[in-house]
Amino acid sequence: MSMFNLELRVTEFGSILARQIFLEDVTNQNREVKNWDQGEGFQFKKLSNFQVSDFELDVFVGCQGIAGGTLKCEVFIDGNNVGDIASRVEDHFFAHKSFNV
Repeated sequence: MSMFNLELRVTEFGSILARQIFLEDVTNQNREVKNWDQGEGFQFKKLSNFQVSDFELDVFVGCQGIAGGTLKCEVFIDGNNVGDIASRVEDHFFAHKSFNV
């Protein structure tokens, strides 16, 4: 089991009408990230002492909107940017990526 400080930063490009971001399990509605804070040009969510059962953090990103819209989610573990994941409106499914912790 791994425990770490997690920060997610979300940036929308184009017309995004709805978005969903899940951690670890896209089928569990309780794992959806909600109540975002506003930054300069992005929204963010900080989760202290976040736990995963293994050594990978799974992030699922999906969006709906007008064609051409893109949602980008940057992932920070213990203050370090470990990468990002993007979803396009045209994809019609959740983008998924695993990050080593």
